[in-house]
Amino acid sequence: MAPDPAGGSVTREALLQALDVLPAQQRAAVILRYYHDYPYATIARILNTTSTNVGAMLSRALDRLR
Repeated sequence: MAPDPAGGSVTREALLQALDVLPAQQRAAVILRYYHDYPYATIARILNTTSTNVGAMLSRALDRLR
């Protein structure tokens, strides 16, 4: 059976809606980490914060997305 072509767009839309509930810094951290696969140190430089804070932001973001 062929995959549902609408499935990808539905999943994408749901993901975008979920990301919209996050504060800007948390959203940026999630995108940089899980879409661009950047290490914490790089994300910290981009967001002008510490690697420890990046870890905390990602933890809070993932808790909220759950």
